[in-house]
Amino acid sequence: MLDLADITLLLLVMAVLLVSRFITERKLRRDWAKVQKYQLYKVRDDFVCLVANDLLREDDFIFRNFYEATNYYINRTNRITLSTFIAAVVEAESKGLDLATKEKIDRIHESLRSKDEQVAQAVGEFYDAIKRILLQNSPALRFYLTLSRFVAPMKKCLTFIDRLKQYFPQRNVVEIYYRYSEAATHAI
Repeated sequence: MLDLADITLLLLVMAVLLVSRFITERKLRRDWAKVQKYQLYKVRDDFVCLVANDLLREDDFIFRNFYEATNYYINRTNRITLSTFIAAVVEAESKGLDLATKEKIDRIHESLRSKDEQVAQAVGEFYDAIKRILLQNSPALRFYLTLSRFVAPMKKCLTFIDRLKQYFPQRNVVEIYYRYSEAATHAI
């Protein structure tokens, strides 16, 4: 059985661990910001290499827009979080650098059809880098994505139950659902 001294010692150890975690995370945040910016530097350098290898021209729509957007995000944000990224996107939109408008998305798809596979890969790496950076820095976004994994199956389940109501209105829908799920479980 735990006595008062054990509980006090346990609380003290927990407090020391929490404080040390907070201090460590605070110190590492600065380094993580640099690492995340280097992901964008890599994407920008990939586009420069595509121009150097004559796979893109400097005046090409793809190069001009993605190079400018990458530079903009590198220079605009010191630590990329969901809020700073949204602020940067809003400002980029006002400057015409937003790559998510319908017109630009259509033009990007049209341009990529006639380009080399390496160009499409560089464009994909741009979006992947932005996605990774946002997920690494936004607990709220990670929580939302985790939650959305459970919401979609629930919606399917509710839709299935609604369909069962049409065929078996006189029976208990939950009972029918459990019978079908039990039969499916035994079939596996």
